[in-house]
Amino acid sequence: MFIALSLLSLAFFQNWLMVEISAAFLGLGLGGYFAVDNALATQVITSTSVRGKDMSVLNIANALPAVLAPATMASPLSLRVGLLECFLHL
Repeated sequence: MFIALSLLSLAFFQNWLMVEISAAFLGLGLGGYFAVDNALATQVITSTSVRGKDMSVLNIANALPAVLAPATMASPLSLRVGLLECFLHL
């Protein structure tokens, strides 16, 4: 609820202070969501002996797109291809 309301409010606020307050609520909402998500993920993992390995696989799955996206976009953007063309051809 925090996430949706704070993102919706960002569309309508024109004052920088209100944007900062909305961003703080967005951080609270996302932090709570990710905390509960990680807690549920550790409860779903059945074997406690491999819990760390399974959590590291989940971490790689979350972080890998952030690593690969700049690498895949670097060469088309260096050739002066626009962002629209990059997203349409991927």
